Amino acid sequence: MKRQKQFIFSVLLTCWTAFAAFGGAACESGDASPSSDVSDSGGSEISSSAEPETEEISVLSDRNYENGFGIMGMDSSEGRKNFGYFDYGGSAAAESDSVWQIGQWAGKSNFATEYVETRTQDGGWDYVAGGKHLRVNPETGVLTLGLDASKEYDHPRLSGENWVHNLLEQNFAQPVKVEDCAHIYVKMKFTVDFCERLMTNEEFNPNLHRAQLLWYISFQNLPENSVYDEETGEWSEGRVGDYLWFGVPLYDSNLLRQEESCAFDNGTGQYIYGLDNGWYLNVPIEPGDVNEFTFDVLPYVRRGVETIQSRGGLVNVKYENLYFGYMNMGFEVPGTFNIQATFEYLDITYVKK
Repeated sequence: MKRQKQFIFSVLLTCWTAFAAFGGAACESGDASPSSDVSDSGGSEISSSAEPETEEISVLSDRNYENGFGIMGMDSSEGRKNFGYFDYGGSAAAESDSVWQIGQWAGKSNFATEYVETRTQDGGWDYVAGGKHLRVNPETGVLTLGLDASKEYDHPRLSGENWVHNLLEQNFAQPVKVEDCAHIYVKMKFTVDFCERLMTNEEFNPNLHRAQLLWYISFQNLPENSVYDEETGEWSEGRVGDYLWFGVPLYDSNLLRQEESCAFDNGTGQYIYGLDNGWYLNVPIEPGDVNEFTFDVLPYVRRGVETIQSRGGLVNVKYENLYFGYMNMGFEVPGTFNIQATFEYLDITYVKK
């Protein structure tokens, strides 16, 4: 007789904290950009740029960062525990109230314990630890992230070595069922302030070294029941907790345009599906350009699932069992670059059916 295992939905929402422990889609399947052998015709076929017509609901809390930030450790294996806080000189109750976290994987400087805090002239706050930098004004919601990798690497990064991150992350207060949505909009207004390559031509390997500004949303499989068949080794409605990294790429120092892509992420054991950033940005982006977009990603969630399943991932996962409840956005810098970007706002909203 087949042995069967069954999971009940009431206990599954706890998966969000566990699955997001890595805090980023660090694609260890190769140091080059993810494979882009997905058909490039879909961007023009799927209409997803129309302006919202009905009430939108934001999934993000504290969009002006008024409650400060929790700072995670320097290794993703430490999970989502905070080791320090940015609390605006003690004026914010960050330890108890912050919903935003900073992922600072790798590098030499510890944002949680080594930072210097400075009040800015416009009433904001500036935090610096080595090459890691965050500036925020909780009155306006304007935020700047920076990463000077020359202060975080002792040598040009070699293949297989970890790379430094400076990421803004949030677990949503309540995961949202994708099937209940008529639209899911990603919104942002940002400027890449500068991007400097601090490597000689001899040191620089374009397949290994780059500076990337990325935005990921996680869509997780949370079926009400999924039964495991030991003979086939499959779950009837997919493995509970499996997810896809849904990428909204913003900037890459080595690419004029980031094409639609799909790749397996060894670091988290899940697949990354990435949009073509030419669908919502005026590419190529130049430092100093102001970029603003609202883009409906809902049609591409199904496309991402189908693409991943065609490659052997998300086995038996059904679209109607997907929920989204986590995001991270910021810098992954596998090369010796100095890069900074300012965000006037960012948001993720949905419209109910």
